Parts: sequence; structure tokens; C-alpha cells
Amino acid sequence: MSWGFYGRQAELRQLADVLARGRWFFVKLTGRRRIGKTTLIQRALPATGRKVFYVQVPDSGPAGVLSAVTDALEIFQVDTAQIPRPTSLRELAHTIGQLARAGYVVALDEFQYCNRERLREFCSHLQQEVDELTAVASAVTGGLIVLGSIHTEMTALLEDRSAPLYNRTTDEIQLGHLDVESLVTLLAAHAEPTPDRLLFLWNIFEGVPKFYRDCYEQGGLAAGRRDLLERAFFLSSSPLRTEADNWFLKELHGRYDVVLKYVARHSGCLHGDLIQHVRQVSPETPEQVGGYLKVLMERYQLIVRRQPIFAQAELEGRTILSD
Repeated sequence: MSWGFYGRQAELRQLADVLARGRWFFVKLTGRRRIGKTTLIQRALPATGRKVFYVQVPDSGPAGVLSAVTDALEIFQVDTAQIPRPTSLRELAHTIGQLARAGYVVALDEFQYCNRERLREFCSHLQQEVDELTAVASAVTGGLIVLGSIHTEMTALLEDRSAPLYNRTTDEIQLGHLDVESLVTLLAAHAEPTPDRLLFLWNIFEGVPKFYRDCYEQGGLAAGRRDLLERAFFLSSSPLRTEADNWFLKELHGRYDVVLKYVARHSGCLHGDLIQHVRQVSPETPEQVGGYLKVLMERYQLIVRRQPIFAQAELEGRTILSD
């Protein structure tokens, strides 16, 4: 059986509700790498019957971005007599406004790259377009969806008070792990959905759909444990061989190393112990530990906070942390 689309019914309904309004929208779609953001968009948008313009923003300068947009204009057969090809970042922002006014759902994937110095001016130009579209929202049938996986970059673009696009989004979709029901459906289609196999796969892949698909493509999803691990991680062609290094390098940017390493080495440590350690090894970081912990627990689910029995939530000094 070929690979299908599993779960995400709540997110599909949320996107459908946004599109059904018939007015301007600006949606932020975030989630860790490999969680299925692009797949969700590719699944949801064609089914709506709406005109779609999708482009993946490359990690390059303005010339590379404009080239990608030009290619997308051809792929999605946009009438360039009505909406000309942009030749600058200012014109690109205007092109997005024109597409939205023409009823297009514009999706900018890997939007976090717009936080790079060489592309940062684009956000200022896009702010002007977004503000103009918001002012006449009921007369605009199209909208904009921005997708991004690097939390710190997306926060800098859309949530930082000094950012041009701060407080401009109309909706937010946070894509998390697949739920157990969806994973059972997935396994029923491609392997034996036994509790033992479900637990084993969750321990190594959790609810990240791309990891399950990579394992399936290698013929390992229904294999024995040793064979599955070898195919997924240890062969020279294994798709997940360098995933951990790549994910940590791209996603976390080293900002969380002090916290993660201490918790990994002292599972069950107290919040106060962590603060004391950070003060010793990185004196400039202590005031940021609370923010780091929040991101690591809520966004990435890498750390679990456990309160002592009968403890009140505000007694953070006795919070127990484990990886």
C-alpha cells in the first residue's frame, strides 16, 4: 500500500474555516522540522478549489528568492500581464498583495529565512502591503500563509515588538506530533499495529510523521527491531543518520545547550539546581533560563516538568526537570 495522509483533521478544519470566511487572512503555521507543515498545506489547499500560489523561500540573497518566485509564477500559471514578475524585494511584497487581491492563497514556505540580514527589508515592504490589505479585509478574498520551522527566527519576524510584522497575523496554527490514534492508523496500513511496535516506534520517532515515512521508504517500518534501526540510522544511506545533528544545528542554534546538557546529565534535577549551574557556566544566560525552558517543554517537548506531589504550580524552586 502506498503512503497516505494521516491525522491532522483538526488542523485541516481550522484551515478550511479560515478560507471559508471569504476575507483577507494572514496565517502563521509553525512547528518543528519534519512535522508535516508543507504536507498539510499541499493537502489542504488544492481541496478548497481556491487559486494557490506556493513558493519555498530559499536560504539565499534577493536574487535567489526572486528567481524562485519567477519559477512559481510559471508553475502556477499566474497571468504575468496582470501580475508582473517582481525584480526587487519591494516589488515582491507588492506582488503578494496583488495575488491576494486576485483571490490567491499565497503560501510562503521556509519563511524564517526572511529574518536573514540580506532579506530583512522584505518584511518592511510586506508590512505595508499587509496593512493595506487589512484595511480593506472584507473586499479581499485571498490571503497569506507563512510556514516556518525555526522557532527563534519566526518569533523574531512575527512576535518581537520591534518587528515590522508584529501583531499582523490573523490566525496561528501550531503543528505538533501526530496523536496515537493517527499512528495506529498509519501502522495498520503498513505494519502490525501492536502495542509493542507502537511503543517502540514512539520511543525513537515520537509523533514526527516524516520519520515514519523515511523508515517506510527504507522498508523498515514492518521489520524487526534490529533491522529497522539499521535501515533507519546506521547504514551510509540511512535517512535519519544525521538528523539529530542537523536538527539541533538548524533549529536550536546552540542557544539551549547549557540547559539541555545539564538536564540530560542530571535527569530529575531541580529548577534551582539548574539555575545555579547556569550562573556558574554562563553568567549572561540566567535571566533567559525561564524562556528557554518554556520553549524546550512546550515547543519541542524535549524536557518534562514534574511538580512534587501536592505542590502548587508557582513553587518553581522545587520543580523537577527530566529529559
